[in-house]
Amino acid sequence: SLLTVSNIEDAKTISEHTSNESVPSAMMAADAKFQSCQIQQFVTDSSLTQDLDVIKEAQEAYDKLIQNMDYFEKIHKEANNQKELEKVNEIKEKAKNLFETGKKMVSSYAKSKEAGDAVMEEVDVSSLELAALLDELKDTQINEAVINSKTASSELNSTLYVVIIMSLIGVLIGIVIGMVLVRQIGSSLKNFEDGLLSF
Repeated sequence: SLLTVSNIEDAKTISEHTSNESVPSAMMAADAKFQSCQIQQFVTDSSLTQDLDVIKEAQEAYDKLIQNMDYFEKIHKEANNQKELEKVNEIKEKAKNLFETGKKMVSSYAKSKEAGDAVMEEVDVSSLELAALLDELKDTQINEAVINSKTASSELNSTLYVVIIMSLIGVLIGIVIGMVLVRQIGSSLKNFEDGLLSF
């Protein structure tokens, strides 16, 4: 009984953590990855078209990526997880580098194709480095959500098995007690009947 209550509480805690933190974190990480792709796309578009308004869209994508990272920073500060905080700061640095190098690429292409091409290589390298970090973050968050879901399911399955076993034990005990009572009552009735017949 105590084991059942404990398993249900554990499953509830894990489910709440999954729905309140693991799943939103996985979604934030996936969105951060999307925003990094948007930054690269918009700075490339702006470079090729020399439309400086497109840089505003790159800025918006950068701001959204930083907001996502602020979410992770808050979680890791609350958990006092220095290792993950360092990863978040590295992602922020790489994102800033991508955006700044992208702006540099736009102005370089305004000067010459050769100058722009040289900076484009830097943008590509920066984008790949950021993508690798964000893929790792995304995969970590998705794996955590999956593991939490499996753990909660396992806890609930254990609880179900305990309840079934306890119910079967209860039924068996009831049958044994019933058989003993029937025999005792039957024996008492036989004795009573024998006593009546002896008169």
